[in-house]
Amino acid sequence: MTQDFRWALVCVASFLVGVVAIGWPAIANDGFPLDDSWIHQTIGRNAAQYGVPGFVSGLPSSGSSSAIWPWIIALNYRLLPSVSPVVYLLIFNSLCLLTILATLFVLAKHDGLSAFEGVLFTCLAALTGNLVWLISTGMEHLLYVALLFAATAFWLHPRLTGYKSALAAGALCGLALLTRPEAIALLPLFLFAGLRRGKSRNEVLAFLQTCAIATLLLAFNNLWLSHSFSLLPGTIGGRRWLVTPGSELLRPVARFARDSAVHIVRYVLGIDVGNIATATIVALTAVVIFASLAGLVRRSAWRICFLVALAAANFGVYCVVLPSTGNGMRYQSITLVLVFPLVAFGLRALVDRVTRGLAISKKQQHICRGTVTTVIAGLAMVTLVYWNQITDVGIKHINGTHVRMGQWLAQHMPAGTPVASFDIGAVSYFSGARIIDLGGLANPEVIPYLYAKQLPAYLRARSIRWVVLPVLPAPNTEAAPDDSCEHTLSLCTAAGLTKLKVVSFTSPFDMWNQGEQATAHAARSQWLYDVTWR
Repeated sequence: MTQDFRWALVCVASFLVGVVAIGWPAIANDGFPLDDSWIHQTIGRNAAQYGVPGFVSGLPSSGSSSAIWPWIIALNYRLLPSVSPVVYLLIFNSLCLLTILATLFVLAKHDGLSAFEGVLFTCLAALTGNLVWLISTGMEHLLYVALLFAATAFWLHPRLTGYKSALAAGALCGLALLTRPEAIALLPLFLFAGLRRGKSRNEVLAFLQTCAIATLLLAFNNLWLSHSFSLLPGTIGGRRWLVTPGSELLRPVARFARDSAVHIVRYVLGIDVGNIATATIVALTAVVIFASLAGLVRRSAWRICFLVALAAANFGVYCVVLPSTGNGMRYQSITLVLVFPLVAFGLRALVDRVTRGLAISKKQQHICRGTVTTVIAGLAMVTLVYWNQITDVGIKHINGTHVRMGQWLAQHMPAGTPVASFDIGAVSYFSGARIIDLGGLANPEVIPYLYAKQLPAYLRARSIRWVVLPVLPAPNTEAAPDDSCEHTLSLCTAAGLTKLKVVSFTSPFDMWNQGEQATAHAARSQWLYDVTWR
């Protein structure tokens, strides 16, 4: 057995451990840990049945932030109808994760890192609980990262040059753009890196022409579904309203940066301490990552540095467009790949510097470096166990509230009944009702009413009688406080509005809270109201 084969086995074993740890609760509970996952299922099922990827059956409408993901889901319903959507997307996303890990290893090798360092990068990413959790979400974020990493491998490969290689890199970037529209902001980085690597004019043109085709397809998709010429999907308005409901800009960005840093420490690295200590750990983590980047630059590991640049640029895009990490930091999925590898590389570099300064023996230096590596690997394994629990309780929460509400509506109301809802995924998928989206993702015309705090007028003008709202009951009780309706929806004190509770579904507080802290998945309860007007 060769050394390379043994290293490959280590990487594959790490990948399988991560997939089993997160995949097991997903299969056991037969569900997704986010309600947004069911939005994609609704759109994909409609695409399979009607040839139109809309939230409303047979009609072009927004609701998905990805142009290509509904069609990937549609293949499940058209070609593999006997395969559960949970299993189908678990396998698909696991293959995307495998692509990410394999590409990371290849790029590290091309950068001149040792075989052990390449394996360390790969295995730590494979054991990062927060990253592997994305295979259970049924969403497109791992595909997005896999395409960008594969494009990097083709574009910056030391021996792959010429028109065909550039065309392949551009095609992969184009697919990434159709997977997540923010990829368009990363294209200048690819061009800069290509020019620095001496790409010819023909190679640059080949790269750009496939990206241009993808851009046109994205624009056509948005025009078709959202009736907008913007390259941003129609869902961006609803997401932005949730994050920046007013005119402020800097405060949401500052909050976004703070939340991202805290999430990395608490839920990616798994170091959950008090607020003051967390701030200290954030600062120390930043120092370690800076040391890691400095070491990579000294060793001319430009491909790994390029991946870091992609993560930084992706973060910058969200600072401008949508300052939110997303549930479980899914909008910053590139960062999730790199956190543990960079921390490990940085700590090893710092240990080497300290031990050299102390002039201790080579054997002791190896022991110190090995101890650091073991501790980081153990910490990654701990996060994998933690995110196994997060996956389990998250799916149970969505199944016990959103899914049950959809099933109740299917049992008690005729198909096509108009129902307004803030969380629209599972309620739409399981109910068969005609869902009016109070968050503005699938119904952008709602957004001006949300900003103007006139949502009751919107419902009244359309004679909407049934309304499903998220509710946050007090701990250890199912009773809602007097202001349980979200004030941001202005449905608590609207003049002439009377709400009669019909049915509610609530998760146990401890179970809900564990998932909420890590992923901000959804409110603890879903309440159905019968709304009347005086």
